[in-house]
Amino acid sequence: MSKKKNIKKKCEKITWIDDGSTVVDMSPVGKGLGGNRPNKQKPLTKRGKPMNRFQECSSTYFGAVKMMFVPMLITLGIICLVFLILWILMGGLSPAMMVL
Repeated sequence: MSKKKNIKKKCEKITWIDDGSTVVDMSPVGKGLGGNRPNKQKPLTKRGKPMNRFQECSSTYFGAVKMMFVPMLITLGIICLVFLILWILMGGLSPAMMVL
């Protein structure tokens, strides 16, 4: 009889390196326009001056409104079109509904 050798599969050993962060690391949160920016430069106005907090917030708001204006008009148009179709199908143009 032949002897069977115990062949063990070598498992990759995982080495964990502790970088000091927690499982839920919230350090990147709040580093946007209003958060802590120790190394980042403030956004500049058209004249080259740094923006204050109000200017940053208002430029963000108006940028978002400008970006969403056309999709809002398209959505309102679709809602009006569906209402008009349903109104016509339910007899909105019948003579009984026409009151002068």
